[in-house]
Amino acid sequence: MPQPRNAAVLTAALRSWATTTRDPDGHDVARVEFRQAPDWAPVGKTPLTGQQVDRLLTILRADLIPPRRNTPTQAAAAVDQIIAEWRAEGRTRIRPTDLIGQLPRIGQTRAWLAQHLTHLVDSGYLHETRRPGTYRL
Repeated sequence: MPQPRNAAVLTAALRSWATTTRDPDGHDVARVEFRQAPDWAPVGKTPLTGQQVDRLLTILRADLIPPRRNTPTQAAAAVDQIIAEWRAEGRTRIRPTDLIGQLPRIGQTRAWLAQHLTHLVDSGYLHETRRPGTYRL
């Protein structure tokens, strides 16, 4: 788990070392200036790709914005959507571990997910197989 001050350190570094310039086409480009110890003198600049900017923003958001829990109704809708996507991909079986990787999207705890899977089996939406912990869609 990242330390709480990582975002503050990254923000200070980006404020000091990042610049925005225009490319020849007139688009804004974020550039990072690299500095080298011991005197932290600039040694070069490089543009950041859109993917790199998105990753940095994701890190900052995860560090600064606490995760929001979905209501049980919202979480159930998210599970339904995930299962529908998997069905569309042609999957015929799922395991609870498949859904554990989706917990940030679901917005609930593992305990809630286990209880909800039981509900999905009891309601006939999922079907138990001969293999424990594997369900047929």
